[in-house]
Amino acid sequence: MRGGTIGAMKGSRNSLTSLRVFLVAARQLNFSRTAEDLHLTQSAVSKHVQSLEERLGSALFKRTPTGLRITHASGAGLRPYG
Repeated sequence: MRGGTIGAMKGSRNSLTSLRVFLVAARQLNFSRTAEDLHLTQSAVSKHVQSLEERLGSALFKRTPTGLRITHASGAGLRPYG
């Protein structure tokens, strides 16, 4: 395999991890608890969410002094199909 292909595979793996982090954060509405659940640092959770937000071009959470709120953009993506 060429280096570009490996890089693309690694990027998609990171995207899946970021999506998994987002789903747990959406349930917890707290990056610290998300980090504990996933055995990551709070900083790593924040970076995964920021990466996903950059890829999607939209904020997924509204950060408030009392915690997190899911934005309309992320809430629409969490609706069940069917």
